[in-house]
Parts: sequence; C-alpha cells; structure tokens
Amino acid sequence: MSNFVDLLSRIFLSAVFFVNGISKTNNIDGTVGWMEIYDLPGFLIYPAIILELIAPLFIVIGFYVKLSSLVLGSFCILTALIFLRDLSDPMTLTNFLKNFAMAGGFFILYLNGSKKFSLDYYLSQIKKYNPKLNAIVSLKKEEQIKIEANNFENSSDKIGLIPGMPLAIKDITDAKGFPTT
Repeated sequence: MSNFVDLLSRIFLSAVFFVNGISKTNNIDGTVGWMEIYDLPGFLIYPAIILELIAPLFIVIGFYVKLSSLVLGSFCILTALIFLRDLSDPMTLTNFLKNFAMAGGFFILYLNGSKKFSLDYYLSQIKKYNPKLNAIVSLKKEEQIKIEANNFENSSDKIGLIPGMPLAIKDITDAKGFPTT
C-alpha cells in the first residue's frame, strides 16, 4: 500500500506544475507581462516552462526524484518570495503558505526518495543484483550513458518523446552496439 500512496503523492505534487507549464506555453505573452510587473526579465519564462514540464514528469515516473524534488521545492519557495509578497491579502497569504507546504512535501520526497513504483528503484535493484545474477548481459556504465546523452543533446538527431529513457532489450534481439546471444 505504501508504494501506491508514494506514487499517488508524487502525481499529486507534480500535477500543478505540469498543468502550469502547459498553461504558460499557451499564454507566453501574458505570463511574460505578468513577470515583468515584478521586475523579472521575460526570458525567464522559458527555463520556468522547461522546469515545470520536465521535473514533474521525472517525479511521476520516479527518475532522479531526489534532484527533481529539491529543485521544485526550492522553486516553490523562490516563487512565493517573489510573487506572493502582499501577505495582508488573505488569498495571497493562503497561496504563499501553499507554496511552502508544497516545498515541504518536495523536501520530504528529497529526503526519503521514491518507493518501489519508480525507475530509480528498479535501476537501484539492477545495480544491486545484476552483478550476481547477470540478468542484464550488457549494461552500459552510467558514465557512458552521460556521454551519449551529451552527444545526443548536441546533435540534430532529436527522435522520440523521451529519449534516454532506460530500456532493457532481450539479448536475443539484435540491437546496434549490444551483444546478441
């Protein structure tokens, strides 16, 4: 049951950011205008959109949960301090406190990590048991994956919705760069 509650909690925490990221992409000019009222340069909308779309996705699928949680928790505090300053207004005060409450949830997730229903968990199990079981015959080292990811980011061959997603290919299937048994 705790694994299910963990997944559901990650979805709940992430949903608001993902929805806001989509909303910002649909109203970039309006959001930039609103940000400029607070003396923020409009170009900051783009990193905010990227953060609000990618970090929640990572948290939901359970990939780099601790890092994503730390970043989104810090983002909650930062946005509260920048945009929610009129604490004499009851609605602003409520939203300010909600931002800090969400930050608290993200920081708890940062401290505890995700449970079983996450890529982080499955990757940790592969790292823990594969040296004995050799269930995954050809496992790329993390350093090699980082090099390939960097090369991919710098190339023009952008294919797929979520490139770099961990994938296990049965070793009887031919795949470029992997041994076949």
